[in-house]
Amino acid sequence: MSVKLLKYEFRAMGRTLLPIYAAVIILGFVAALFTRINPFNDFSNFNVVKVLFIVALILYGGFVISAMVLSITMSVTRFRKGLLEAEGYLMNTLPVSQSQNILSKLITACVYQILGTLAAFISGLFVVFIGAGSHIKFSDLIHQISLALKMYGGNIALYGVEMIILGIISLVCLNLMFYASMSIGHSFNSKKIFKSVCAFIGLYILTQIINTTYINIVFMIKAGDNMTNNIYIPQPYIWAVIILEAFYAVAYFITTHYFMKNRLNLQ
Repeated sequence: MSVKLLKYEFRAMGRTLLPIYAAVIILGFVAALFTRINPFNDFSNFNVVKVLFIVALILYGGFVISAMVLSITMSVTRFRKGLLEAEGYLMNTLPVSQSQNILSKLITACVYQILGTLAAFISGLFVVFIGAGSHIKFSDLIHQISLALKMYGGNIALYGVEMIILGIISLVCLNLMFYASMSIGHSFNSKKIFKSVCAFIGLYILTQIINTTYINIVFMIKAGDNMTNNIYIPQPYIWAVIILEAFYAVAYFITTHYFMKNRLNLQ
């Protein structure tokens, strides 16, 4: 049944998000072609190509923003409508656990948000490298980043892996923070959306307090170990941040599961 839930969620979100992601890539490619044909660097001499480039660039920017906003918005609305409102009566009668219901929403949302990020990244590569022509080479960019990291003891491959892991866990954590807030807000009898927002603000403030305390501790350790190093890439601390984000994700999941199982109010 959990596989069927995932298929249903992927189809429901894909009908809206996949066309937008495709439009982001296509418009990025089109904007890059217009830039390559006639670089937009002279405001005093407009022509059809430059006007089309402006239109394509505006549409491209609008679709990129829409893709990012809709990815988060659909994650929130599908969780709320599917599990916390009227549809929740049906979902709770299915032979699946609350954990499976939560995970089906979470996995689908994160996958589409990653796809949206990849679509924006690919379209950005089109704009930069096709639009700039031979002035910028991807290999040169990677080489310069690698040299900068090696200068301060970093490794580009390791940094890449760590940042991908951190990005994915942070994305999971963000979605679960929304889910936990909504599950808390919908445990009340009235003003559920308002109380969900208040719960989100409360969780956000709490995490910022923890983060600030953690950063201060790390800074003191760093200052003690590297007093003479003014520029330092704290690679050893990246995994500590990953563990902290994973802790948040687990805490939010447990909170969501508890309120949905014991305190959920569908009235």
